[in-house]
Amino acid sequence: MVFSALNADVFVTQEWSSDGDQALRLDMKYDEKKSGVEFSFHQHLDVSKFKDLTLVFEAKNPGPHSTHLYCVIKAEDGTSMRRSASIGPGESTSLYYQIEGDFVKSDSDFRDYPDPWGTKSLPMKTRGLMANNTYHKIASIQFYTQNTLFDKSLIIDNLRFVETPPVSHDYLAGIIDKYGQPQGDFEGKIISDEQLKKLANEELEQLAAEGTMAGRSKYGGWANGPKLEATGYFRTEKIEDKWALVDPEGHVFFSSGIANVRLANTTTFTGRDFRNDTVRWRDPEDVTPEDSRGKVELSDAVTASSYIAYPERFKIFQELPAYNDPLANHFSYRREQYIGPFEHGETFSFYQANLERRYGELTPGAHLEKWVDVTMDRFLNWGFTSFGNWAGSEFFHLNRMPYFANGWIIGDFNTVKSGMDYWGPMPDVFDPEFARRVKVTVDAVAEKVKGNPWCVGVFIDNEKSWGVPGTPNGQYGIVLNALSLKASESAIKNAYQEVLQAKYETIESLNRAWGTSISNWEALADGADYREKESFTEEMITDLSHCLYLYADRYFQEVHDALEMPMPNHMYMGCRLATWGLGRQYEKQPNNMWMSLVSITIRKASGNSIGNF
Repeated sequence: MVFSALNADVFVTQEWSSDGDQALRLDMKYDEKKSGVEFSFHQHLDVSKFKDLTLVFEAKNPGPHSTHLYCVIKAEDGTSMRRSASIGPGESTSLYYQIEGDFVKSDSDFRDYPDPWGTKSLPMKTRGLMANNTYHKIASIQFYTQNTLFDKSLIIDNLRFVETPPVSHDYLAGIIDKYGQPQGDFEGKIISDEQLKKLANEELEQLAAEGTMAGRSKYGGWANGPKLEATGYFRTEKIEDKWALVDPEGHVFFSSGIANVRLANTTTFTGRDFRNDTVRWRDPEDVTPEDSRGKVELSDAVTASSYIAYPERFKIFQELPAYNDPLANHFSYRREQYIGPFEHGETFSFYQANLERRYGELTPGAHLEKWVDVTMDRFLNWGFTSFGNWAGSEFFHLNRMPYFANGWIIGDFNTVKSGMDYWGPMPDVFDPEFARRVKVTVDAVAEKVKGNPWCVGVFIDNEKSWGVPGTPNGQYGIVLNALSLKASESAIKNAYQEVLQAKYETIESLNRAWGTSISNWEALADGADYREKESFTEEMITDLSHCLYLYADRYFQEVHDALEMPMPNHMYMGCRLATWGLGRQYEKQPNNMWMSLVSITIRKASGNSIGNF
């Protein structure tokens, strides 16, 4: 075994060691995206003798700040899993990382599990998804921090692989109580409806006494700051070479809020499903993804067909209401799950049930109306100036808090993969059905907003998988995947085919530029797979970059044009580009593609553009 530094100072020390001998100290850098150490096993470490495999090690944090430590274990076949844990300042602890075994691969639909052994060791929790990998041989182990505000230090020692202790088959049974809380005692745990009501009354009194934050304009802008032109809608203006948001009354505005203030994400799978499949019917013109739908009413005919579809999930609940219980109105249904062992199933909202317990139900839906009022009072009291994205539409016309409207382009249009399809493949933006679905989505958003000046702007889509800068294969995955398709079956491939033929005229010219040996244009049209290509000519990189630009340009143009007519006074905020996948490498990429994507979002917006921050 050897270790190598990853943008960190790594050295053997006797400063602290669990066995009094030697330990490894990592001095990790705040200005590095990733800083730590990698242990490599040239012959690959054989751990096949273990049935249930766990990595255990000791760690000490000698510094004054909490350290969030990531650990990635890579198997011989290249698959890996990442877990993490936080170690407090000055804390010494034992950590464990469960790698393999039936317990890891359980189908209870948890992101990760509570400690089943009651040990004093600190469990490292899954980052992302639990992986159903096989670890007969281990290639490497990485320990690192990322994107920290301060330099961090950590001393690690006594790394060892152990057989995971046995776990009772029923250890998860009844771990969730009727309020949706985990078993065990902890501060703030609810034990009765009376306690819930008492807390509600105390909070209402506090909010009434304190009121809202001072110094804010009607729309949450800076009341005592610069007074600019009032246009009646949110807009941008450059002030002393810096772009700023401006509220409808002309006050400088800084948006600060919380995303997902809605009830659509408060449900959890119960483990039951229904044989009556009417509950799974879909409207082909639906504009709302499954995880953003509101409550689905369940008829008696549907609930009469209930059965336990996933026993491992169903057994975790101590108590669910009967279908004739007053709280049964908080059952719902999800027709699909993005990731997990369940294709579809019944759901229950403990959150909404607790709202009803807390505020009462003198009239149907009264607890939800109270939730809306209290949420508004909280946000104004806590100093937020707006909602983040995905606010529930029930807040849109209260005219108390600015918000961002949102929509998703879903439908039966063709798609293309990028190679980093975390939320799913990308749309084929050259498919006419995509353009039609954009308009359907935008019209639905406009109908909800109705020109309301409290709407700051509109986000359409979320964190699209443009690709991963760093390698041509990653950055230009959309184009490379499109080139592998048949032009007769794919609009995007047909568009790229026309672009390349117009530029090069002959296949021989294309082959000279790309260093390829495509026999003719028909062969390219039938599909040319360069997704695993190891080297690219400069000319090919230029063409891939241009094709990716055309894709992004078409995407943002379609959305902009659809928004321009029904919502001319509201800013187009783009599709919320994710920070993951960008990295620092983007500054070195040909044509600075990621900066181009951002500027396209801005350039293609209306006159009330968000501006080049």
